[in-house]
Amino acid sequence: MAKKEKYIKVKHYKNSTYYTVQFSYDSMGRKSTYSKTFRTMKEAIHHRDIKRAELITQGLPTGTRTVIELLEDHINISRMACTTAKRKRSTMNRVSELKDIPIAKLTPLDIQRSLNSLVYDYSQDAINSVASVLKSICNTAILEGHLTVSPMGRVTIPTSKKIVTSKPKIMSGDEIIEQILECLESYEGRASTAFNYKILKCFLEIMMYTGMRPSEVQALKRSNIHFDTLSIDVISRIGSDEIRSGVETRLKTETSRRTIPMSSACVETFRELFALSDNEYLFTMWSGKILYEKYVNNTLAGICEEMGLDFHPYMLRHRAATKIIVDGKADPRTAMELLGHSSIQTTVNIYSHSNSNEKIRVIGLVESSRKPS
Repeated sequence: MAKKEKYIKVKHYKNSTYYTVQFSYDSMGRKSTYSKTFRTMKEAIHHRDIKRAELITQGLPTGTRTVIELLEDHINISRMACTTAKRKRSTMNRVSELKDIPIAKLTPLDIQRSLNSLVYDYSQDAINSVASVLKSICNTAILEGHLTVSPMGRVTIPTSKKIVTSKPKIMSGDEIIEQILECLESYEGRASTAFNYKILKCFLEIMMYTGMRPSEVQALKRSNIHFDTLSIDVISRIGSDEIRSGVETRLKTETSRRTIPMSSACVETFRELFALSDNEYLFTMWSGKILYEKYVNNTLAGICEEMGLDFHPYMLRHRAATKIIVDGKADPRTAMELLGHSSIQTTVNIYSHSNSNEKIRVIGLVESSRKPS
């Protein structure tokens, strides 16, 4: 059993252990509590010793931690990837009026008013994201001892009233994809740009042929491609850790780790990649960097703006999924394993949707089933 440390409480939460530095002290005649949580006992002991020394020499500041300070605690305790942390901070900006409120004074009414103010300008997903961040902040406050009950328990998530207008569909997805691939293939300018465009073209083709996630394609190495068995090992992704973005990381779920068969077109693209360079990572740019998300998005945005197209890479994963499920009529288990979903329900909910042609066909069947009078 680990040695108990004075002023440090050990808490177990969701299969993890946390160490909270907590002690009471007098401030201007009033009793206050200091509390801060860490992931390791070593960090907690170091912080406790500093704060106890501060208390003896100069006292501690009054008041409790604010909402935005608790968000940073949540990020640190969770050891969140830097890109995820950035997204959480950005989400919190939608309710910036709550940031500086001491967590002990945050009421359900404060939260409800802030969420209600979003309904005309934000989608339901955006509102749900704000609510999720606030819930995490309140749970962190409970973990650190600032709250005993979360105010989120008495909040109703409002329904978005934002009017969403769909853009008119001028050309099919396949036509858009072919135009973008042709643009990347036909570029004849600077050698470095031409090389990067070829890498990007191959990147889009592999997504289109396999339905892999963009981050999974970025992480592919020569050793993951097997021409003898015509298969691809999907074992990692390009993501971010607590400090850097654009680094190789493990896949989010065990079911994302999979082997995908290669079609003849897919084999041709990989042979082109193998011939372009000797790098272990297949999607390496002229500069030596792995093809990164910002370059992909900015390059495609420029091409689409110039050509008047509406496209983003994830459309290729949706396209592949539709081909697998609707056109290929794959059973849900096969589709789930090819796409790397964590459950069959995800596959069914996201991709097994009807389309206009299918509606016309089914209505035709209904009409033809009428018996003559």
